[in-house]
Amino acid sequence: MRAGKRLDHVSQASVDAGFLQRERRERLAAIRRHARAQLNALPPSIRAIENATQGYPVEVSAPLAAAQQALRARLSHDGRRDDH
Repeated sequence: MRAGKRLDHVSQASVDAGFLQRERRERLAAIRRHARAQLNALPPSIRAIENATQGYPVEVSAPLAAAQQALRARLSHDGRRDDH
């Protein structure tokens, strides 16, 4: 209904919005399945939240380290310093 009057048709915008909403739900479900599969692929010793017996090696990539260095230099130049 619109303005108290019954509509006899469904607008194309409503159909498109419904399709997009369904498509987004399907993509989100696929992302969740992928994330679950990736987590399940990790060894149990890594997946443990508490009392993990093994660490997971993490390295900072060269581009990320360069970006961090550039940001620190810029902040230091502006009179601010980020010690993290």
